Amino acid sequence: MIKKILPLQKDANKKYYIKQKTTINDKIALKAIKLYMKNIGLLNSYEENHFYAKLDIEKIDLKLFNILEKAIEEKKEIQILYKKEKLETKFIKPFKILNFEGYWYVSALNKQNTYRTFHIKSIKNIKLTSKTFKITKNILNNLDYAPGLFHADKIQTTKK
Repeated sequence: MIKKILPLQKDANKKYYIKQKTTINDKIALKAIKLYMKNIGLLNSYEENHFYAKLDIEKIDLKLFNILEKAIEEKKEIQILYKKEKLETKFIKPFKILNFEGYWYVSALNKQNTYRTFHIKSIKNIKLTSKTFKITKNILNNLDYAPGLFHADKIQTTKK
């Protein structure tokens, strides 16, 4: 499979842009990359950007993505219909949206408050519930020290 790479170009004002038409998925990926680089202190302006990223992003349902973002912002549990081997209904507490090698995931706690990673494209239906939860620093710190995207360390939450 040949991966599509979007070339960055520099205009007369030394600002970078993507030469071809971008999709909403490309824009989401660029926003995530820019925010990440700014947060870790590697990017104050595009002129300082010495990084290259492949933007071979899978197509995602924008409505689903927006509901996930809202659930994370409002710390609300969601009900999802998830297809791994078979369709299953799950209640999860989402706290981060991840992009790994061009694929989108959501980090969440399941009913047992165990850390899980769900492939967003495998979510077939999503419903925001009214049940809220609190994310502890322990949960976020575990992400920083995780050996990879899929770790299953037991993490405790505090209910609101």
